[in-house]
Amino acid sequence: MNFIATATPLTEGVVEKELLELGVKESSIKTGRVEFKTTLENACEIAFKIRTARRILLPLKNFQFDSKEDFFGESKNFEWEEFISPDNTFLVRIKGTNSKLKNTSYTSLLLKDAVVDRIREKKGKRPSISKENPDAVILGYIEENRAQLSLDLGGALHKRGYRSVPTRGTLNETLAAVILKLSGYDGKEFLIDPMAGSGTIGIEAALMSANISPGFLWKMGRGFFSLNLIDEKKKREIVLKAKDEISSPKERIFLSDRDEEAINISRKNAQNAKVLNFIDFSVCDFFNLTPPSKEGLIVTNTPYGEDVSLDEEARFYFKKMGDKLKKEFKNYTASLLLGNKEAIKSIGLRAFKRISLYNGSVEVKLCLYRLYEGSLKEKSQR
Repeated sequence: MNFIATATPLTEGVVEKELLELGVKESSIKTGRVEFKTTLENACEIAFKIRTARRILLPLKNFQFDSKEDFFGESKNFEWEEFISPDNTFLVRIKGTNSKLKNTSYTSLLLKDAVVDRIREKKGKRPSISKENPDAVILGYIEENRAQLSLDLGGALHKRGYRSVPTRGTLNETLAAVILKLSGYDGKEFLIDPMAGSGTIGIEAALMSANISPGFLWKMGRGFFSLNLIDEKKKREIVLKAKDEISSPKERIFLSDRDEEAINISRKNAQNAKVLNFIDFSVCDFFNLTPPSKEGLIVTNTPYGEDVSLDEEARFYFKKMGDKLKKEFKNYTASLLLGNKEAIKSIGLRAFKRISLYNGSVEVKLCLYRLYEGSLKEKSQR
């Protein structure tokens, strides 16, 4: 069967790699998504386990239409009753417009009516709409004169559900997982986020280190669990298999921030994610921080991330950051999310890898540095 993993632009390669690790044999990268083939059971397991994709979709129908009447008729002419029962609740989401369907709210209403009419005609009863906690989510993508209708197998995977209060510059959960994987994090080395904010990077690291599937954080009845796509025995097997794969973390995770409120939020979020015992917390300004281990990996989302340009104070801040890392964090690797060229230049370190990413609509750079004291020339002469 064919499936789609949606991805934040520029992260498609990371998503594809994780799909292969989860048993996919055939896949292809498109802009903003990875198309793949596998069994329905494996796709449900992927939705439960994957860390880097935004959604896992089951495409149901792809069609051409020339008018809103065509769209309604084609949408109704599908066996919705085989996927959604009258006792289920559902929600429709639409992305995209064209000259015939210029308003996504109106298109959502058309598709909702088509689904409801079809199921009522076939089953004698209609399903209800739920905006808060639907059993099924139908996604419609409109591009030019074509529509693709899909069923969401796991909901918004970039919203794990553990963040109680986001803070400034918060990364979404899937982007944090992508950054960790691109940073080379494998759960076996000491990890520090010295500007932790709400703790998303550290919490995602803890989930990875303990091999806890994100699906364990879902609310009951989410995604494929509410639908008759696979039988109940197979659903239980997915959960039991994932439980058997959980292990004790190999190394501690250290989160610090100069803002006490941010650390309190980080603790609460870690507690919600059930990884509080795997993380050490500290209220400390980065420039006063003593390295808590002899070596390790620093992964952090730096401030000023969305500024187009930096003032003199900000440039000095990044210079101090670079000096601090070079002098006091020898034998570490630092993976820094930086917002612009001025920040990269001001930090005064030579990256061995630069990776373009999007944090929301803002393009940023993930820069990786091997830290040592002195210049690159001095290092090569040792």
